[in-house]
Amino acid sequence: MRRVQLRPAVIGPIRSARSDTDIVLALAKRLDLADLFFGCEADRGHDAILAPAGLSVADLRAAPEGIELPESAIPLEAYAALRDDGAPQGFPTPTRRVEVYSERLRQHGYAPVPAFAAGEIPAGPKGFPLRLSSAKTVAYCHSQHRNIASLRRLAPDPMIEMARQAASARGIKEGDWVRIRTPDGSAVARAKLVAGLSPDAVFGQHGWWIDGPTGTPYDAGHPLAANLNQIMSTAVADPISGSIPLRSWWCEVEKI
Repeated sequence: MRRVQLRPAVIGPIRSARSDTDIVLALAKRLDLADLFFGCEADRGHDAILAPAGLSVADLRAAPEGIELPESAIPLEAYAALRDDGAPQGFPTPTRRVEVYSERLRQHGYAPVPAFAAGEIPAGPKGFPLRLSSAKTVAYCHSQHRNIASLRRLAPDPMIEMARQAASARGIKEGDWVRIRTPDGSAVARAKLVAGLSPDAVFGQHGWWIDGPTGTPYDAGHPLAANLNQIMSTAVADPISGSIPLRSWWCEVEKI
């Protein structure tokens, strides 16, 4: 973990594809927030991240093989380092402490302590009794690398975890292809029966998009058939972060 290396792009973006960094900086520029994003210059932002280690992007470009730092370069407890005035460095918050009560939210007029507003999450509509959540599988990096054969062997298909009671009530067995339906659409996955999971909850995997092997419900004709994003509503969103309920929506699961 002490070797730092710059990874330049092998090829430029294809068609309309752009990196996450380019998308964020373009949005920041349109929103007139460039001054908060290093002038929308990616290397300036990377330099700020590298600065505590005494490095810069220019240093890494001059050493394409990477630079190995001494163990003392980055302290494991940087917050405990002492400043020139003898006070602890602390954390990057207004109070320099780990904050549960957010001073920055308070300064912007928001509630400083998060609260659960039950009324903002609608009850399950008729015909959709299961609470759908999702997470990523460790075989891949978000939505990348489904086309790498060695990784695909580790996790060849998207899974939906279900309680045995819920699966039995729907005639679903381990490994069956199922359809996950919400009021906003449907996606496919293989059933994985899990002991101890609440009967009214199911857990899917995000990021599936690639053409599947012959015989799967997501093939060249339906490359996004396993993508959970398309079945989650954007009508409900957190008023501060803008986050939508990607891990909390209503669904039904049925055998294909």
